[in-house]
Amino acid sequence: MKGGPHRVEATAWSTRQTQSGDCSTETLQNIEEQ
Repeated sequence: MKGGPHRVEATAWSTRQTQSGDCSTETLQNIEEQ
């Protein structure tokens, strides 16, 4: 899945995860692959 609202939501989610102390880099890489 590329583009669309899901990508925006995933970006916002990874940003929140970064604030929580999780690794957002891995999350973004997974989004790119899907």
